[in-house]
Amino acid sequence: MKLKLLHKVFLANFLVIGLLSIVLLSVSYFSFKTMSAYIDDSAYREDQYMVNDLAANLGQVYARHNSWQPLQRDQRHWRRIVERNVASDDFPPQRQAGRPRGPRDKPRAAPPPIFDTEQPLPHFRRPHIVSRIELLDSNKKTLIPAKNSGEILHYFSINHNQKVIGWLGLVKASPAEDHGDSLMRHQLERVVFMAFIGMILSSIVSFYLARHFVAPIRNLIHGAIELSERKFDTKIEINSNDELAELAHYFNDIGIQLSKFQIQQKQWLQDIAHELRTPLTIIRGEIEAMVDGVTEPTTHNLVLLQHDVLRLNHLVNDLHELSVTDDLTLNRDYGIIEFDQLCINAANRFSSKLGSRGISLITDFKPCSASGDESRLLQVLDNLLHNCHKYTEQGGSVWFSSVTLDDKSILIVEDSGPGVRPRKLEKLFDRLYRVDAHRGRDTGGAGLGLAICKNIILAHNGTIIASISEHGGLKITITLPTELSE
Repeated sequence: MKLKLLHKVFLANFLVIGLLSIVLLSVSYFSFKTMSAYIDDSAYREDQYMVNDLAANLGQVYARHNSWQPLQRDQRHWRRIVERNVASDDFPPQRQAGRPRGPRDKPRAAPPPIFDTEQPLPHFRRPHIVSRIELLDSNKKTLIPAKNSGEILHYFSINHNQKVIGWLGLVKASPAEDHGDSLMRHQLERVVFMAFIGMILSSIVSFYLARHFVAPIRNLIHGAIELSERKFDTKIEINSNDELAELAHYFNDIGIQLSKFQIQQKQWLQDIAHELRTPLTIIRGEIEAMVDGVTEPTTHNLVLLQHDVLRLNHLVNDLHELSVTDDLTLNRDYGIIEFDQLCINAANRFSSKLGSRGISLITDFKPCSASGDESRLLQVLDNLLHNCHKYTEQGGSVWFSSVTLDDKSILIVEDSGPGVRPRKLEKLFDRLYRVDAHRGRDTGGAGLGLAICKNIILAHNGTIIASISEHGGLKITITLPTELSE
């Protein structure tokens, strides 16, 4: 059977409370058992004292008649004598210490005084003791039997003129007459009753506590189902300050991020469709014009058609490259590379290309190293210098430098303009974003180069930031770790 969390929490609380109740009952039982033995022992010693004192008084009764026959004939008189003697007995400790010890008494170490010796000890009045005393003659033959017959625990001699004239027998008390056992039974009944009531109350409290703990989890489950149905506006409200409230907070953040991702995904698909539709439309129009005889399939027209195909092929390659660099596990075969030498190689390759547009390349490379994939980092440098060649005004300048600072390799690429408005800087690394939406694709590109650069740098545990250059153009700052990350 599959148990729900509510049942598990309830059973856990119930079992803990049940275990504590068992421990309480066990401790109570053994405590009461010890107390019962003490009470019964004290009561038995008191009984012995009472019967011993009664034996001394009966010697005087025998002296008046020199016989036990009057008591045998009038047993009601016998009962009154016994009851009067028991009722008037105070059981003081001084007399208890000096009384004769019976055959079943064992020597005991004298305990330290607990009560004032002038006051009697706590007295267990036992009216039923009258029914447990029987009178015997000097040969221990029963003269007046005890009302409650049974085994005689102790014999007490009745003396007159230093001669044994009879015996008193103290019959063993029945279980119902044992004060200690009776007290223990009543106390255990109360403890069991209180434990039973406590178990019922604790079960009710445990049930509602379990519901209280499980309710936020139910809300999370409901929210997860809503998210699985693409209802990303789902919000979970938990009115507490514990870990569940923190989990609900992160859950709500996930919903917000998924909602943003859904919007970006739709926009991404729309932008890709638009970027692919435009060159395909141009190519289709040119081919249809040649088929219809509107334009001649001359070398010039075929070159233009080839240029459109190459541009479409470049866009598809960029999309593939972007999907590859989206995987942040590119650092599987990373190593330490001489980053300054990598920058020098990239500058040498683009110096002539930049010079063809009259753009001067100013370099300043300090010795530095970086951890990463050399081919991927070279791809970033090529993209940045390609953008400088494409967007820097003719006759402008490009500053290309690298340096090590605080165990980080820093690369800076900036140009003389034209610049980018500050509000558009944070969007430069978005996919398919172009600063000028109306810029022709011959000069503006598809807007994927910087997005690819960002993916590669993030995969290297680095950062890439766009800002306004002091020279009036755009400034790209890249920071890379100099040591391999564990």
